[in-house]
Amino acid sequence: MASVGTGYLKKLIKEDFNKKDQDLVSKISFVLNPAIQQLINILNNGLDIESLNIQVKTISIVVDANGNPLNPTTFLSTLQGKCTTMWVGAALDTTTPTTYPTATPFISFTDPGTGSITINNIAGIAAGDTWSITFIASV
Repeated sequence: MASVGTGYLKKLIKEDFNKKDQDLVSKISFVLNPAIQQLINILNNGLDIESLNIQVKTISIVVDANGNPLNPTTFLSTLQGKCTTMWVGAALDTTTPTTYPTATPFISFTDPGTGSITINNIAGIAAGDTWSITFIASV
């Protein structure tokens, strides 16, 4: 992994600026440099998608004309906390591969905090066909 801190992201050093601006840079750097250093440390220590508190999940689902699942769709959560957001990354109609979402698929769900999440509705996909939906769930 490439090291961060020597290229695009580095702490503010007043000597890197014109003499007339150094006082202002010194005041600004007092506030920003601790946060910049924390970010550099996080990125240098291997922050990646695997170390985030997220769950990548693929489900197979059929919805009615209103986007409601024809069969109850619940999955086990691996999140540390209640799910607050789901982002759809891929939606594939496995019944009719030439059918595409009619809008950006949006998932409505319930997470009661018991370790399972229920899909209540998916807007933007055609009714009656089986869809493979891949999404990211996060706290």
